Amino acid sequence: MTTALNLAQLLRDADTVRLEQQGLPAHFAAECDAHTRETYATFLAALLLLKGEVSTTESRLFKLLLGALKLGTDSQAKLFAQAQQLDQAQLAEFCRLAEEEDFALNFILDALILCRLDSPLSAAQSEVLSEWADTLSVNSKQLSMLGKLAAEVLGLPNNTPWQAEWDLGSFCVWHEWLIHPLTEAALKAGIRGGRWLLEKSLTVHFPWTMDGAVVCFANQATLRTVGAEGQVTIRNSQLWLPSLNFDGAMKLAVTGVQVSGKWHEAINYWAAIDVKNLAQFTVADSTFNTPNRRAIWLENTPAQLQDCRFVDCGSAETVGGGLWATNSGQLLQISNSEFLRCAGQHGGGICVGGAGGDATLTDCSFIDCSSTGDKPEEKGQSAAGWFYSPLVDTLKNCRFVRSSVRGRYIGQRGYTTKTITFCAGSSFTSCDLNHGGGLGGSVVDQGNTFAGGQCKQVQ
Repeated sequence: MTTALNLAQLLRDADTVRLEQQGLPAHFAAECDAHTRETYATFLAALLLLKGEVSTTESRLFKLLLGALKLGTDSQAKLFAQAQQLDQAQLAEFCRLAEEEDFALNFILDALILCRLDSPLSAAQSEVLSEWADTLSVNSKQLSMLGKLAAEVLGLPNNTPWQAEWDLGSFCVWHEWLIHPLTEAALKAGIRGGRWLLEKSLTVHFPWTMDGAVVCFANQATLRTVGAEGQVTIRNSQLWLPSLNFDGAMKLAVTGVQVSGKWHEAINYWAAIDVKNLAQFTVADSTFNTPNRRAIWLENTPAQLQDCRFVDCGSAETVGGGLWATNSGQLLQISNSEFLRCAGQHGGGICVGGAGGDATLTDCSFIDCSSTGDKPEEKGQSAAGWFYSPLVDTLKNCRFVRSSVRGRYIGQRGYTTKTITFCAGSSFTSCDLNHGGGLGGSVVDQGNTFAGGQCKQVQ
């Protein structure tokens, strides 16, 4: 009789042997003094003992952690003995060290991984860990995310959303299970779930898919997709400090994505997403929060954006804080989207111009956007948007609150003239509709309402 091999067990055994041979990476607390490291490990031992008998796998992982803490794997028996003698004074000392060395989050994560290795937390473990977390000032949001990280390491299901802004650097002992390097091979296979890190710029020439992932960009690394045939899809993901460049005849579809990060340097020549010469670009149900960076650069590409939010995008250094488009005759359509507190030299929310471009915005809102440049057209006149040489109806049923908009050469581009309606059915609160006049019979203002603002011709 032949017994079927248990592949999962074989893989776990191989992983265990490899860990025992190689050990875990150095722990965050490995450089602390011996007293701090031993206190840290003693409290981990105490939590393990609360379940009763320590299992073989728990003991093995605890030994590996002791090695990562530079305590020696033979110190386990001593630590278990010390754990049984803990008192209030030692708890106070543990809390003091945790604050001094800033290891509270590390301790809770280590405890969750150790104590859930074979089975769920016991009632005693859960109660004590909760009390210690409260004593260490670890809040419920942090606990939820630490539970997510522990589940990721242990391969357990967990529906807690990733928080892209979390710095996982101090959890170095678990990096292999928490952070995956974003490589060409990984992109080819498709990025599905997990947390990924791009540390060096990468250029690929094939379409790829990203779904349900968190991707962090470090060292100003850029992911370039050039000349790919087919469609790139980014879905239900979080991008932290991204620099994504797309160039070529591919299609790009972005849905349910959060693009965020706080760039320290305010410059004009970078965007979170840079799109050039694509067959099609669509964005839906996505949020962009990119202080000091333009969210989207769009060039020579037909594009549709729907149900999107641009929040605090750009800076006084950027042109088009939320979006810059120069479409060379291609059409940009934006509907039911919001631009909140976006900033730029001009076109704080959106700038459509350069070589000329056509854009139609329907049911969009611009609230508290700003343009802060030195020229008259930059100083507040185009806080919401700057539209240069539009040849299509541009603004329909939009709302402007303390965010003026400006159109220039309305209905004319070079030697081409068309009759258009620049702005219709929109409301202006404490801001203006600025324009240079309608050319070729174009209408600037049709059925708009003003409260504390006006439609006015400017130079």
